[in-house]
Amino acid sequence: MPTSNNSFRQPLFLILGATCTNLLFTTVSWSQDLSWTDLLLEASYFDGLVDRTLEKVSTNAADLLPNTSESQIRETAQNTPNNNVQSGTEPLFPGNKPLSFGFGSILGEPTALKGPTRQTVVAAESTTLPNIYIGGYLQQKIGDNQRLLLEAVGGLQFLGIDLSYSIAPGSLPGIFSFNFSSQQSRVPAFENGEREVELPNGDEPWVDRLGGGIEYSRRLASQLQMAVGLNYQRVVIRDAAFTSNVSPRDEFGNKLSFSDNGIDALLTLNFAGLYDNTDTPSYPTKGTRIRFGVDQSFPVGNASITYTRFAANVSQFFPVRLLNFKEGPQTFILNFQAGTMLGDVPPYEAFVLGGASSVRGYSKGEISTSSSFIQATAEYRFPIFSFSAFRQPFDVSGSLFVDYGSDLGTADDVTGEPAIVRDKPGDGLGYGFGLNARSPFGLIRFEFGWNDRGGNEIFVVFGDRF
Repeated sequence: MPTSNNSFRQPLFLILGATCTNLLFTTVSWSQDLSWTDLLLEASYFDGLVDRTLEKVSTNAADLLPNTSESQIRETAQNTPNNNVQSGTEPLFPGNKPLSFGFGSILGEPTALKGPTRQTVVAAESTTLPNIYIGGYLQQKIGDNQRLLLEAVGGLQFLGIDLSYSIAPGSLPGIFSFNFSSQQSRVPAFENGEREVELPNGDEPWVDRLGGGIEYSRRLASQLQMAVGLNYQRVVIRDAAFTSNVSPRDEFGNKLSFSDNGIDALLTLNFAGLYDNTDTPSYPTKGTRIRFGVDQSFPVGNASITYTRFAANVSQFFPVRLLNFKEGPQTFILNFQAGTMLGDVPPYEAFVLGGASSVRGYSKGEISTSSSFIQATAEYRFPIFSFSAFRQPFDVSGSLFVDYGSDLGTADDVTGEPAIVRDKPGDGLGYGFGLNARSPFGLIRFEFGWNDRGGNEIFVVFGDRF
């Protein structure tokens, strides 16, 4: 079986883990004169637990201040003369100290870079985070217009880091970013079907991604932002994390990578856009949010993968008043997502349907792995009650939802046909109810879903899906 040198990756993650642990103990030692309640209120030490992004889901008091999210950073970079912070304005990058760290992520959207903590255009992309995970960041600001940022994330069968350098040059509007990322994870493309398919040695496939890229992002209008980037990734199919073993085929001989040897190279030009006129970035009650993206790969290396991917994600928020459990905003949400890939479709790049961010009632990837998809959601949210803890408010709301997704009969376009091999249905309907807790740590969702084939799932999820 082919092998590939992976020995430096394990020390890298071990050093990262030791650094994060040391930072946690340092936080406690610096705060030894504070109570735990005071520590929770100290935004520079606790910036939100396991958020998808601070802009998207955080309700920290510090995060509600102007220009503390990266989307607002881009606006500041464009509108501030010479892209430098002038007297009396907020910092270009979030945080009031040159060196800061905390839980969660401070990477905003849109982004054209690839990495384990970066927002994808549609939830069906296979690189999205698991439902429950923990992550943190370490940020070093260099003057007014530069920063180094390290983000790390870990969860059940998921490990990743993203190291980036960003600069807002004085001669151009917007921000340039460069990143290096590493991710090792199981992917739903190879799991959760009616038929269990393993590797020849009985293990489950892991996808190992290592690469980096360059991005330019800016705000085009008050409600419209864009990012364009060039990314390179080396993708290897392995039988575990932190191993050099390469596993190109499953137990029945089906390909798990595009190449025959289990090692692919991806060179992609990526574009991502965001239009957002909602009333608030976190938990909107009215307005429209549209994410859209185009990815073009170019043949490089032995795999010579060439594809064009289009994706769109549209959410409309309507204020309504149907139930009267408690005073507060009630919202009816319609969401539609769609995507298609033209050309080659490696299984780890295909769309996956099912799960907490797709069709609830199904586990992640249980419906299909395909080259095209559509997904629709209708959800009604209403306030129920509020309470306080750690001197912070917790607002709890209920939700009723219906989800539907379909692969449009394109499962056989994917290399190795993982959905067909695992006997996935290709489409599915899910429905249920949930509780959403808006906390100082971000949004926490408890959801109970049933599907049209008699199954059910319970989800505990950090962050919103819209």
